[in-house]
Amino acid sequence: MNLFMFGTLLLVVALVATFTATTSYILLIAGQRTALNWGRWGVRIAAVAIVVAALLLLALFYFGRYEFDYVYNYSSNDLELRYKLSALWAGQQGSFMIWALVGLLAAPLLLRRSREFEPFVLMPLMAVQVAIISFMLINNPFALRFDVAKQIIYAEDGRGLNELLHNPWMVIHPPILFLGYGLLAIPFAYAIAGLWRRDYDAWVKAALPWTITAWVVLTTALTLGGYWAYETLGWGGYWAWDPVENSSLLPWLTVTALLHGMLVQRAHGGLRRANISLAIATYGLVMYASFLTRSGILGDFSVHSFTEDGLGTTMAVVLILGLVASLAIFIKRWRDIPINKLSENLFSRDSLFVLGMFCLVIITLIVGIGTSMPLFSQTPVLRDGLRTTFAKAFDIAASQDGRFSLQPSFFRTVTPPFGLVVIGLMTLAPLLGWRGGNMRKFIYALRMPAILAVVATVVGLLLGVRKPLSLAYLGLGSLGLGVNLLMIVRTVRGGWMRIGGYAAHIGAALLVIGFVGSSAYSSPDINMTIPLNTTQTAFGHKITFEGYATRTNNQGAEKGVIDLAVQRENGAVQDAAPQLYLNPRDGQWISNPAIIREWWGDLYISPGKYLAESNPNLLTLAQGQKGSVGPYSFVFQNFDYSLPEGHTGAETNTDEITIKARLTFYDEAGNATTIEPGLRAIAEVGNQPEPYTLADGNQVLISALSLENRQVQLQIVGLDLPILPERADIFVSTKPAVGLVWVGTVVMTLGGSLAATRRFIEHATKKRAQASVPEAATQAA
Repeated sequence: MNLFMFGTLLLVVALVATFTATTSYILLIAGQRTALNWGRWGVRIAAVAIVVAALLLLALFYFGRYEFDYVYNYSSNDLELRYKLSALWAGQQGSFMIWALVGLLAAPLLLRRSREFEPFVLMPLMAVQVAIISFMLINNPFALRFDVAKQIIYAEDGRGLNELLHNPWMVIHPPILFLGYGLLAIPFAYAIAGLWRRDYDAWVKAALPWTITAWVVLTTALTLGGYWAYETLGWGGYWAWDPVENSSLLPWLTVTALLHGMLVQRAHGGLRRANISLAIATYGLVMYASFLTRSGILGDFSVHSFTEDGLGTTMAVVLILGLVASLAIFIKRWRDIPINKLSENLFSRDSLFVLGMFCLVIITLIVGIGTSMPLFSQTPVLRDGLRTTFAKAFDIAASQDGRFSLQPSFFRTVTPPFGLVVIGLMTLAPLLGWRGGNMRKFIYALRMPAILAVVATVVGLLLGVRKPLSLAYLGLGSLGLGVNLLMIVRTVRGGWMRIGGYAAHIGAALLVIGFVGSSAYSSPDINMTIPLNTTQTAFGHKITFEGYATRTNNQGAEKGVIDLAVQRENGAVQDAAPQLYLNPRDGQWISNPAIIREWWGDLYISPGKYLAESNPNLLTLAQGQKGSVGPYSFVFQNFDYSLPEGHTGAETNTDEITIKARLTFYDEAGNATTIEPGLRAIAEVGNQPEPYTLADGNQVLISALSLENRQVQLQIVGLDLPILPERADIFVSTKPAVGLVWVGTVVMTLGGSLAATRRFIEHATKKRAQASVPEAATQAA
């Protein structure tokens, strides 16, 4: 059996096993107890099959098996080992493999943990895996390459990995993102299980630890993606409102709302319907994000999207069927779901949580509609109206087929007010009880955080923050920081495991302050052209260009760097080496910035171009091209040939030939003249230029030519323009407080991890206690 057959067989086995598990659990729910073992074995077999399939695909990349189309398209001999292995998830097929791997490894864990929920949870979870594995079989990662004669193509090398993906974050960012996507299927499955069992509270208690874990993982993935863009792409930002970036943000927004809604329900049974709808919507958005990214719809509007591989229609059908089935059971149970009234007191944790969740949903709708515009504008009936409406207020980008997308200005204008409300509610809610609170104690508790907020706002004003919205974010972010620090001091006495949520809110506050500094008050780029061994100053830093060097990595690949020495204001000198080189595989220039870390922010140096030493007295022209040297301009028309006197051109050997370049010459006044400098080629002697003397005494001569490429190089003798040394063209900017963005997200994820751990421990302890009750009763009997 060849590897193509073996790999495809593994996917087929995984598909059959997941389908068997799904149908078995349906039969078990219907009362057929014998189906339980079939369902469990289906889960286990599917997990083993997908693990072996993933290892096989990884081995194909490791050994460079370029007869496989997926390996050929994303790997090559010169890749470093870490990138050769991480190329597994560089394309569409591999990303589905990782996604399925996460889901099918999580399923056996749920066999042990879900207990009475097992068939109700595993049925929808395995149904999702059926869909994902079906996508892989449609677009098979083990497909071979064939020529026109239907013979397998055995290539010596592959096309290689996109040069921008040659980054350490490529090794961990994509699998973490798909880990988050896979984990989000678990609260969705529990919500469906709760509907099916008519148990509208127990599912929340079981799903909450998984929901927080999925939130932590997705937060980590989004942060890594932003940092990757910041340190690699050179445009100086970390969130470009790119459609593919936005599509991964959508489920993060709704799962953030969901986990807060779950806390309300755990406290007193409120928001049952809202939480079920959010759980369904979150995983629906995961599938929708994958559809947008992998259907080719965003191909003209995002550098991250995949091209159409025949999956667009299939994914759309699966998405619609999944939503219809989920909503059908939700609607059927709607009247059966009990409602517990929330607090009618506006100043209660209940009310603030609900308002915050509502704002997150509004932001989701805004980002979702803006991101989906290339899809909506596919329909001619909608296209013109939408385009006219949005073009009045926002920038748009149109494709050749008439579709359009909304530019970042739309998102930067519409979302910040709602985000500000979320930050404000996050700040006040911890100080209030679920049903309300004592206003005197509330105001008393706000004293120190309010002082911190006022001080931070004043400092911001002194540092140049002037926009009202930015000041509001800065003030509320600082207030939130102070409030949650206060809550940690109060709560830690009851155990440090209880501070996770407050720590996550502290991280969010730091993140907001970092957003204000690094986004709203990032300095404009200063474009500097620095000659070799000279120094120029930007933002108090002295930058010296020390040369352009080529460095070789472990695989022999050469990458050019601009060597800079950066002297800080305190006199310390640090080397900076922004990368700038030509990728030989696709002929594109690749640039990566250099970042100088400071306590207040970053000095960001992005390479523009490297200019080698050049002689401005020389000019190279192709036929029909116009160029200038000093005050003169020339247009190269064509070449003329002339033989020595007495030669007819029929001789087999000609010892001498004169080639003239016919040029249109423009003087300083713009007057045009035809001139013909020549080059006499004499055997055993060499080339002798025949210059053309201009009216001012300067001469135009041919220093080099190419008859094959129809090019000529002219030299102007007499101008004596100085030789231009090597130069580095760079862009320098500052990113104030950008470190708080990264510190904030780290604190958020650590706080979320602590909260998830606490919830897992609580749930496991409760389950053990419940299991011990029947045992104790039996012993007593």
